[in-house]
Amino acid sequence: MRLLATIFLLLVCASGAFATHVAVLETGVDPAVKKKVKLSDRQYLTNVLREEAVKQLPAEDDYIIMTRDNISAMLPPGKALEDCEGSCLAETGRNISADFVCQARVSSFGSKLALSAEIYETAGNKLVASFNGPLGIFYATMNIIWAMG
Repeated sequence: MRLLATIFLLLVCASGAFATHVAVLETGVDPAVKKKVKLSDRQYLTNVLREEAVKQLPAEDDYIIMTRDNISAMLPPGKALEDCEGSCLAETGRNISADFVCQARVSSFGSKLALSAEIYETAGNKLVASFNGPLGIFYATMNIIWAMG
């Protein structure tokens, strides 16, 4: 979880005087592991990432973390939230008026599931932060945080 916090703290350095809109898009999945990772699991991972964004980028510091409903309402007609991944992330961010866009993706590394997350600055199509690691570490970290809470 510390890695996700670091990613979001990088956004703090990039903020200006106006509200900064941050969109956390639905967690994607590689086709090879799609049967192992249900849609509800991916939505859960997205919710955890969005929750962390709210903690690290508070409204009182002029950050607006866009909700799933905000994002869906602003997508072009015929485009589903699940369709937004890969090279169109920054473009999707611009389409929904987000300054930054973040998305996680579940894949495999050997026989284990892995999680990656990327944050793009939408105006310049710049990758500003990324995280890659075993999905097991993510769940272990979350279990420790929940036990403390």
